[in-house]
Amino acid sequence: MPTIKTPNGKLRFTAHPLFPGVKQIDKDIAFENLLIFKRIMDKNDIPFMLSYGTLLGAVRDNDFISHDEDIDLSIKEEYRYRFLSALKELYQYDFEVVRYDRKDLYSIMRKGEYIDLYFFRPCEDNRWECSGARSLDEFFDEPDTITFRGFEFKTHSNHIDYLLMSYGPNWRTPLKWNDYDMPKWKLALLNAKEYAKNILPDWIYYKLAKNASQKVTDRCEKRIETYLRLKKR
Repeated sequence: MPTIKTPNGKLRFTAHPLFPGVKQIDKDIAFENLLIFKRIMDKNDIPFMLSYGTLLGAVRDNDFISHDEDIDLSIKEEYRYRFLSALKELYQYDFEVVRYDRKDLYSIMRKGEYIDLYFFRPCEDNRWECSGARSLDEFFDEPDTITFRGFEFKTHSNHIDYLLMSYGPNWRTPLKWNDYDMPKWKLALLNAKEYAKNILPDWIYYKLAKNASQKVTDRCEKRIETYLRLKKR
C-alpha cells in the first residue's frame, strides 16, 4: 500500500485508477467537496487557486465543464507542509488520498469525486513547475478573485491570460476532450496501467516518470511560446 510522509506520521492510502475518461463529474457533489476543502484550507491559512479546466468552466460557464471529471487546484510549494498537516482534518470530513505521483501531484476524493492538487515551485526562465507541467511567473503573483457559483475563490494572476496560455485563443469555445464511451478492453488496460504505477519500485517509477514529465514539459513549453507570440501582436 503506498504511503505519504506527513507531519503526523506516515499516511497509508488506497490508490484509485484516475485517467481521462474514467468518470464524468457530478457537479453538485464536486462543488460540495470544493466548499468543504475551501473551509479547511482557509482555516489552516493555505491559499489555493482554481486552475486548468475548473477555472475554464468557472470563467466561461460559471459552472464545472460538463465533460470534465475532476476539480483542478494549484498551491504554491511553500504551503505543502501545511497541507500535509491538514490531511488529518480532511480525512475527518471523509476525504481520502487516492493518488500521489511521488513528487508534486496529490488527488483527494470524497463521495466518488476527486480533486487534483498541483504543488507548483519556481524553476528556471521565469517558470513555475509541477511534475513537468509548466506555467509562467506572471500567473503566480498576487492572485485574482472570481465569483464561482455565488462564492468567491482565488485564482491565478491575470487569469484570462492564463486561460489564453493554457487553451489557446479559442478557449471560450467548448470542446469535448474526454472519451466516456471507450471500449471495455481499453478501460481495463488503463485501469491495470494505473494500478501498476503504485507497486513499481522507486527506481523504475522515477525513470518512467521522468520521461512522462518531459513530454508534459514539452507540450507546456509549446503553449507558452504560442502565448508569448500572441501577446506580442
